[in-house]
Amino acid sequence: MRWIRGGFQLTLAVFLLSSCDDDATTGLSTVVETVAVIPGVFSLVVGDTVRLVTLARGEVGNPVVGPDVVWATSSPSVLTLSATGLATAVGPGAAIVTATIEGKVGTATATVSPNFGTVAFTAVIAGGAHSCALTSIGSAYCWGRSESGQLGVPPPGTTCLDTPLACGLVPFPVDGGLKFERLSAGGAHTCGLTSDGAAWCWGSNSSGQLGDGSLTARSAPVAVATDERFTRIVSGQAHTCAMTSSGTAWCWGHNQSGQLGDGTTQRRTTPVRVVAPGVTFQQIVVGGSSFRGFSCGLANTGITYCWGVNDRGQLGRGSQDFDPHPQPAPISGGYAFRSVTAGFGDHVCGLNAAGAPYCWGGGGSGELGDGGGNDSLLPLAVPGGVTFVQIVTGGPSGDQAFTCGLTSSGAAYCWGSNSAGSIGDGTVGGVRKPVAVTGGLQFESISAGFRHTCGRTMTGTLYCWGSGSVGQLGCNYRVVSAVPLKVAGQP
Repeated sequence: MRWIRGGFQLTLAVFLLSSCDDDATTGLSTVVETVAVIPGVFSLVVGDTVRLVTLARGEVGNPVVGPDVVWATSSPSVLTLSATGLATAVGPGAAIVTATIEGKVGTATATVSPNFGTVAFTAVIAGGAHSCALTSIGSAYCWGRSESGQLGVPPPGTTCLDTPLACGLVPFPVDGGLKFERLSAGGAHTCGLTSDGAAWCWGSNSSGQLGDGSLTARSAPVAVATDERFTRIVSGQAHTCAMTSSGTAWCWGHNQSGQLGDGTTQRRTTPVRVVAPGVTFQQIVVGGSSFRGFSCGLANTGITYCWGVNDRGQLGRGSQDFDPHPQPAPISGGYAFRSVTAGFGDHVCGLNAAGAPYCWGGGGSGELGDGGGNDSLLPLAVPGGVTFVQIVTGGPSGDQAFTCGLTSSGAAYCWGSNSAGSIGDGTVGGVRKPVAVTGGLQFESISAGFRHTCGRTMTGTLYCWGSGSVGQLGCNYRVVSAVPLKVAGQP
C-alpha cells in the first residue's frame, strides 16, 4: 500500500478508536451524530490502495465505537471499495467516497491519476501552473493544470480546486508521438522543437500564441505555420518567440505592448520576424503578463536588446513609462552578459562572463536580490558574492516574483517572494535574499514557473517545489511544498 498525505490523521484516528474501550465510553452517548472519513482528501495512482477509516461521534462529540459502516463510491470505474474500507484505484478520474453509519454520512474526495510506468527524464521546464519534461528519446511528458490542453492531452478526468478544474497530478505523455529536442512551457501553453527545427505548440491560443494561424486552443501538438527552422523556442504568458541558427528572432501571439518586436502592436497568429537590423542573436527570452509582455534577445556581442512593456524598467533603458516599445533597443550602461533570463514577472536577469548575477525591472518582492522593494531601471548586481552557471526568473507579474540561480557545484539558490514556498528553503511566506534550497540536492538544471520551481539533479532525478494546488509539482498530491519533492513515476 502506498502511504499518502494525511497519513498522520489516519494514525490519530486509529489511536483514538483503539483507546476508546468500554470503560472510557461508559455513560456517554452511543447515538451517532456525525461521521468523518479519514483521510478526507487523498490521491492515488492506478493500482494503489489505501485503507480508509471512520470516526463516528455522538451528541457531545465523544467517539462512538462499534457501529457497522456501509461504504460506497460515486465512480466505481475510478475507485472501488471493499466492505472493510479498502479503497483501490482502478481508473483515472475523481470519486466521492461515502461512509454511512446509522443514517449519518461522512465523505472523502479521491483523485486517481494514470500509471504510466517508470520514466527517466533528461530535462524539465516549469510553466505557468504546469510543468513538462523530456526523455532521452525525445518523448514529452507534462503535468499540472490542463483546462486549455497545455498538457498535450485531452483534459484528464482528474480535477483540482474547489471549482472543478482539469489537472494532471503525475506526468502525462503528450499525444501525437512526436520526438522533441527542446520544450518551453508558457502561461497556459507549451511548445517544442523537433530534431529538424520544426516548431509545434499546444494549449491556450487566445492570442495566437500557438502560431498556427488560428485562435483555437489545442490539446495536442499543432505545427507552427512557418517554413522557418529554429534552434531555440521560449513561451510566455501569451506570446512565443523562437530563434534560427542564423541568429534571427521570430515571435507570435499577443502584441499590445510591442512584445513581438516587429514594429507594431498588432496581434500575430503566425510568426513575424523581430526587426533588429545588423543584430545577430544567440539567445531569446520572453516575460511579463498577457497584456504587459516583453521580450529580450542576447546578441553575439553580449549586448542585451529588449522590447515591449517598460512600466517597471524591465527593458533596462534607464527609464520607465507606459508606452509600447515595439522596436528592440540595447539596455543602457554597456553591460555584457553571457546569458539572460525572463519569466512571467516584470524583471530580467543576466550572468556576466564571470557568472556574477545582475537583475533589473520589477523589484517589489526582492526578486532583484537586494531584499528591498524597489524597481531598478538598470542592471543591479545581486549581493552575496555567489556566482552561477544558470539563472532563472519566476513568479507572476506584480509583486510576487522570485529568482533562482545554480552554482557550478549544483547548489540552487533562490530569492524574492516566498508566498508559495517557491524559494525552497523549508518555509512559506515572506521575502528572501539569496538562500540555498534545502535538502542538499545537486542540480544539473533548474526552471522557474509562476509559483513553483523544478530541477533535474546530477543523478537524473526531477524535483519540484512551491505551489502544487493544480498538480504542477507532479508528486500526485495537491500541496504547497517548501522543500523539493520527487516527481512521480521516476526510477
